[in-house]
Amino acid sequence: MGPWQHDHPDGSTHIRPPTEIGEHQRARDICEKVLSYASPLLLYGEEIDPRSGRRLGNFPQAFTHLALINAVMHVIRKEQAAQRQAVGREVPEGQG
Repeated sequence: MGPWQHDHPDGSTHIRPPTEIGEHQRARDICEKVLSYASPLLLYGEEIDPRSGRRLGNFPQAFTHLALINAVMHVIRKEQAAQRQAVGREVPEGQG
């Protein structure tokens, strides 16, 4: 099976858990994999065959798009928080 259960490209279901346990790279990789299955018009079907990338079910599927946007935003927020935390740990020149 692909990076999501039952071949649904509902990124929120499969991307949030890795980010919540600190597996940010895994979540980002799943996002990129799902994004690679977009049609030429950047649309998604209700389901995706993980082997061929073929769009199945209702097309285009608004709920899939909303879930994917939510998942990508979740990954972005986690990355921004990690960057802010890293910047906060940096010692300014002359103070270390």
